Amino acid sequence: MKRNQVEAHRFPTNSSLSQAAPLPVDEKIHAPKLQVPEGGWDLVVCDEAHKLSATFFGGEGKYTKRYHLGQLLSGLTRHFLLMTATPHNGKEEDFQLFLALLDGDRFEGRFRDGVHQVEVSDLMRRMVKRA
Repeated sequence: MKRNQVEAHRFPTNSSLSQAAPLPVDEKIHAPKLQVPEGGWDLVVCDEAHKLSATFFGGEGKYTKRYHLGQLLSGLTRHFLLMTATPHNGKEEDFQLFLALLDGDRFEGRFRDGVHQVEVSDLMRRMVKRA
């Protein structure tokens, strides 16, 4: 969302969405001074969620600022929705790090084949493009 779209985006004060506010992530990465309501948010939606990347390299996790922002936001809401149409890179370890944003207990640590379960049907809906 561009700055002018954010500025023009308003909800009626009598709306149940009056607490909704678009967060242009690129602007907030460098100054994450979020004004969080007491008790957090009911829902946070992250579009283009594939940009919240992290990867395993050389035996250790490498986390981007956006990934850390995703961790912060997931802790401030009851429901955290990640949306992306971009396929992951095929590395199971990286995919598990991404899923840790949704369920840190279940996907904590480095993925080890045969130890970790990859069942994610309760966390995601996969859409397949039909020709």
